Amino acid sequence: LRLQQPRGSGLAGWSPAQHRAPPAWAQPAGGRRAAGDVGAPPEETPSAPRWWPAASAADLRAEADAEEEEARANVAAAEVPMGYRLLPEEERLETLSTLQDKLEELELRYTRLPLKIETEGARRHQQTLRTRIQETEDAIRLFSRPDGVLVEV
Repeated sequence: LRLQQPRGSGLAGWSPAQHRAPPAWAQPAGGRRAAGDVGAPPEETPSAPRWWPAASAADLRAEADAEEEEARANVAAAEVPMGYRLLPEEERLETLSTLQDKLEELELRYTRLPLKIETEGARRHQQTLRTRIQETEDAIRLFSRPDGVLVEV
């Protein structure tokens, strides 16, 4: 009983056209290779194999953190709609400080109101102070977010 080999196996039918050429980095500049030269890529040196990391773990971690921060900045910049801009951190903190001072001043004015308000003008003044205090608290909450603030241009 004779077993037949599947087609395409073995050397029968092999042609040089089917042979893959070595990569370009494996080809020496003169076309001939020296004895013992295995065609190492230029980035690989005899002292450090290709699989060995080129940098320390701290360098790799710092590089990855920088890439992640850049990606985050690119995403943040892409999410800013037309007519708005992302507020810089220094300006955000300055505005937050100003808002907190304003809130303290409004609360001081509110505590100076009389306990029993009898006139319509005093009621309007109390309501105006309450509204301004609420608006200032909302603005403080907005500017306290660390991920950034969008403002109209």
